[in-house]
Amino acid sequence: MARRKFLLFVVLPVSVLLALTTVEAVGDGGSFFGGSKGTTTTTSTSTTAVAVVTTSPEPPTTVQAAVPTPPSPHTVKNGYSVIPRHDLTPGAIDGRVTQANIAKTICTDEWDDQNRPSASFMTPTKTKQIAVYGYSTYAIENFELDHLVPIELGGDPTAIPNLWPEPWEARQERLVPRGWGAETKNALENKLHRAVCAGELPLAEAQRAVAGDWIAVANRYGIAAGEEAS
Repeated sequence: MARRKFLLFVVLPVSVLLALTTVEAVGDGGSFFGGSKGTTTTTSTSTTAVAVVTTSPEPPTTVQAAVPTPPSPHTVKNGYSVIPRHDLTPGAIDGRVTQANIAKTICTDEWDDQNRPSASFMTPTKTKQIAVYGYSTYAIENFELDHLVPIELGGDPTAIPNLWPEPWEARQERLVPRGWGAETKNALENKLHRAVCAGELPLAEAQRAVAGDWIAVANRYGIAAGEEAS
């Protein structure tokens, strides 16, 4: 005769189960902070800690400090932020790009195309960012969803802190005059990219230049911007 085996089940009280469960607190939480999806990350706080986002590539992106937009005669034109509000758009750097590897990353012909987000991401993000900046009554065609630190200079492709609605100066309703909008900033980005890849300008310096008062920087580089172009 085969022997019957009996299994003993123990039912633990809920309080005991809760006591056996550990929960790690993640500092600086939010939809863009913390570790990769499916993992738990512990964030320590200190005066030198920097926030990170993981909306795009590994390793995590470094987000610039959220400081007020510096006072400048170039901050606003026709009621539009032509230098972004740095409390909303501080900028974000792609953690894969360093000064040491630019020849294999941003200075290749493929980098920008391979890392540019799809329209399925950019279009709804553009609509949301236009609303955040208070432009929700205007057609989205009047703005470029601009990477404050451009992809070609090691900017993060999809981090929200690096994306803002920049008015066009020569398209659609031309919300700002020539020299104040997206077309002129794009020209500056291209010039800085060439300088970085030629070894004439450090990557970090180029990133800081384009993320700040880019109109003043454009004028220094011989690209008429702001009042000098109007």
